[in-house]
Amino acid sequence: MILDTDASDVGIGAILSQVQRGRENGLAYDSRKLSKTEQNYCTTWRELLAVVVFTSHFRQYLLGAPFIVRTDRNSLQWLTKMKEPEGQLARWLERHDEYNWVAGSKEL
Repeated sequence: MILDTDASDVGIGAILSQVQRGRENGLAYDSRKLSKTEQNYCTTWRELLAVVVFTSHFRQYLLGAPFIVRTDRNSLQWLTKMKEPEGQLARWLERHDEYNWVAGSKEL
């Protein structure tokens, strides 16, 4: 499975896809508007928020199987390399300990 996420100034979205016979096929799509508070997040945090929201949304498909998370930025690599995350970042990491995911990046 592959989870592609994206964030803009006003919303976040995701595509859940699977490679079948050498071809990537979209299985599910979702998006939502950001709250006023979330709109104030920096770009990296909005990208991370998209990952958190949509791994939870597609939980039934992702839990128990390895999958790739692709984002526009290196936010996932940055987050996983933090030595002592605190606050919201620590909670986001803790929520994703139950998943077997690998960070990827989108080719632009």
